[in-house]
Amino acid sequence: TTVCNIQSENIRPRHWNQIGNTIEAELNDGAAGAIIPHGTDVMGHTGAALSFMFQDLSKPIILVGAQRSRDRPSSDIYLNLASAVAAATSNLAEVGVVMHRSTSDESCWLHPGPKVRKCHTSRRDAFQTVNSRPIGEIKGNSVEFLDPDGKADRTDEDVECNDGFEDDVALVKLSPNMSPDRIHHLVDEGYEGIVLEGTGLGHSPEQLDEGIE
Repeated sequence: TTVCNIQSENIRPRHWNQIGNTIEAELNDGAAGAIIPHGTDVMGHTGAALSFMFQDLSKPIILVGAQRSRDRPSSDIYLNLASAVAAATSNLAEVGVVMHRSTSDESCWLHPGPKVRKCHTSRRDAFQTVNSRPIGEIKGNSVEFLDPDGKADRTDEDVECNDGFEDDVALVKLSPNMSPDRIHHLVDEGYEGIVLEGTGLGHSPEQLDEGIE
């Protein structure tokens, strides 16, 4: 099923809603799992979005991509895709991202959807689990779960997609000497929400705090 055929950097929240609704229909119609081929630039964003959209998930949803195109001898798509199939047919019931474990063609990591990040522009092992560890390692058709007791297991229950993502939300990365005018401008533009990405533990410049009270 084709939901959208666009560069991943062009994905907007409404596309996440479309992807989620399509997955819901397919899984509830009898599919054993879902595999989503995805561009790597914002695959971590989509993994997080789907993790929040599907609560109490009963089947696996797996995102997979390639750092190098299939016409190159060093392409990683073949191992990644085969490993994604293994993950999607396993006993897992979570959102995961499957990509190369190392620069060699030995195995893939199965990363948790809400905690994976692309950490290099071109390396085949660019994707890393942040502040946690991967769900498992995939070799051939076998998935070795690192913490079998800590993963969600497949059931026969229907899934439900909570498709409430809003397009008009701005993400602002705070930096030293940032002017409050930047925030006021977004408010004046009519954004539904503004997310402030602070430094350290969420700190913001003093002049910004005073300017947007």
